[in-house]
Amino acid sequence: MRRPICSFIFSIFVLALLLQACDFLLDEYDIKVINDTGFEFAVYIDDKYQFRLGPGSNSIIESVESGTHTLDARIGDQIITERTLDLDSHIEWTIYVDTYDIKVINATDFKLSIYLDDVLQFELGEWDTATIEGVVEGIYAIDARTDGQVIADRAISVDQDIEWTIYTDTTDNKPEEIKYVKGFEGKWDSNWGFLEFKVDGVKVKGDYTHDQGIIEATLSDDGKTMEGMWLEAPSYSPPNDGGRVTFTLSDDGKSIAGHWWYGEDQEGGDWTGTKID
Repeated sequence: MRRPICSFIFSIFVLALLLQACDFLLDEYDIKVINDTGFEFAVYIDDKYQFRLGPGSNSIIESVESGTHTLDARIGDQIITERTLDLDSHIEWTIYVDTYDIKVINATDFKLSIYLDDVLQFELGEWDTATIEGVVEGIYAIDARTDGQVIADRAISVDQDIEWTIYTDTTDNKPEEIKYVKGFEGKWDSNWGFLEFKVDGVKVKGDYTHDQGIIEATLSDDGKTMEGMWLEAPSYSPPNDGGRVTFTLSDDGKSIAGHWWYGEDQEGGDWTGTKID
């Protein structure tokens, strides 16, 4: 009479093990990522690289443990979109990203080469127009060159379609040489620690002591203001460790007054300094 009872108990034990195994298997899920943009990007989960996705393609991150995870898509070091999720089932993530156009108008009498972040976009004939299409939101440096010489340069914050018209005085059909003030060059005592700027044409590079910070900026035509990015350890990426920054040089060249933001527009604070002789 005891044998059937033992068999019944054994069957329940086996069933419990099977159910536990099923639960274990269901603790891992797949994440399908779909690229519905017009450009290629890299996909990361919890800051670990997974794969690259071309326009219109898709791929799967397999066997991801349940729990909270952060997904993001990147072009270079720039995160273009991210998502935090509590994973408890198989999911799909379709990535849509707003992009904008930069229309460039050449209002000069000579041919120009147009660069965005030091990458050639196109050649632009005199009094001609062309468009840089599909630019992701962010801060960029754009410049126009002829015979290797930068004749116009600006930092732009892209969050809408932009139009840039290039005017330059000419002599004998050659661009007038643009002279930039080097008043920012040198060492400064600032409210964010020791700060040193180096100026090369319109480009400004700065290093400061707080969190091993760096500044990359572009001068205005008169050299008295600059606009660019501040970046700090550990990630050197906005918005937590980077963002927009502007500085204005005093008339006597002995002080600077600036402002910084987290990312593009989240309020940060003032940034001031005095020149160290």
